[in-house]
Amino acid sequence: MPCQSKLGVIRQVPPKLKGGKAPKKREQKKRKKYAITLMDIIFYFFFILIMSVVVFGAYAHISIYYLK
Repeated sequence: MPCQSKLGVIRQVPPKLKGGKAPKKREQKKRKKYAITLMDIIFYFFFILIMSVVVFGAYAHISIYYLK
């Protein structure tokens, strides 16, 4: 009986820990959402930069071909 009671206590501890960790996970998810938005802004900024460089390069090549 004492062993079973100890096992019962051990079994009851993980759900309590999970309950304590659940709000923290939700907070981390919110922080991850903010981080993802910042990463998206940076990604789109660099994407627009690269596309503008590509368009400018194509325009330069076309102008060089027309000048020749």
